[in-house]
Amino acid sequence: MSQDILVALDPFANDQVSLKKAMNTTKNLANALDTVIDPVSVVSPDQLQWPSRFDGTWAKQFEKAARASLKKVATSTGIKVENIEILSQPVHSLKASVTALIDEADKRKPLAIAVFTHHRKSPAFRFFGTFATALLAKGSCPLVFVNAKGKDVRAFKRVLFATDFSPESERAFASVVKMALTMRAEIILFHALVPINVEVYASAGLMGGIANYDAFVKDEEEQSTSDAKRWIETARAAGVEARFSLQHASFRASVAIVEAAHSLKADMIAVCSKTTGASVVFLGSVTRDLIETSKLPLLVIPASAVSVETTTARATRDRKATRNLATPSSTR
Repeated sequence: MSQDILVALDPFANDQVSLKKAMNTTKNLANALDTVIDPVSVVSPDQLQWPSRFDGTWAKQFEKAARASLKKVATSTGIKVENIEILSQPVHSLKASVTALIDEADKRKPLAIAVFTHHRKSPAFRFFGTFATALLAKGSCPLVFVNAKGKDVRAFKRVLFATDFSPESERAFASVVKMALTMRAEIILFHALVPINVEVYASAGLMGGIANYDAFVKDEEEQSTSDAKRWIETARAAGVEARFSLQHASFRASVAIVEAAHSLKADMIAVCSKTTGASVVFLGSVTRDLIETSKLPLLVIPASAVSVETTTARATRDRKATRNLATPSSTR
């Protein structure tokens, strides 16, 4: 893959040890994807808890300090960078900070934007936690959220792709297959059956009541298994090994996803995030929960980032291209 991973860093993070660990994980992901990382930082009054807007001399001083800090972190993790872009915006506005990063991504067309997040109880979550969730709402390219307090992942051998089997999720799955092919990783297709409030559904006339709940669950299991079989065939046709895991969640879907990723020894979690339609209430909240709780890197593919034209044929072509590169011309 020729595109870079644009890494949004907090140059003034108090915990430099965690920052370096997250940087290492991101570097390992870039290596697995056969690409490089390109550090960038948005410096704003919000992040620095500055009492008012800053510009002119103050802005230049903060930019210089931010560039020096990021260069030090990059060097300590063995990353060579010639230029670190500092996106300085002078006003108190989270929206403006997010927009500045998105505009930069629109110019560079990266493979993904990587953002380091913090545990929700950390003071740093006040800015970078909300920055991450705001970026999720506005982002138009794949996003990788790396928990600075999370697991130091050195190899990406298994990717757990959590799905609701929607058309948007299927197109995102094709993108994950393409990445897994480059990483030589296995995909674990995961679906959680979340308990529903039977009485609410029954009162709304949407189902026959408690008596039909078992039949409803059975139908969902059968349909999910059928969909998963087709998706797995798609992945295998592209040269990527995949398997299916269906679990009944006892609580929120995000909890089931995190627990499954741990028990199945996944190295990264991937989801599709929708920005339109009724499903955003469910899957959007799941994605936000995962940003705050997952100790593994979280790949989020916005529905807007994958075109309707993403198909099995495209993934198969990528497999053939990989084979051609590995095959001597005399035998082709």
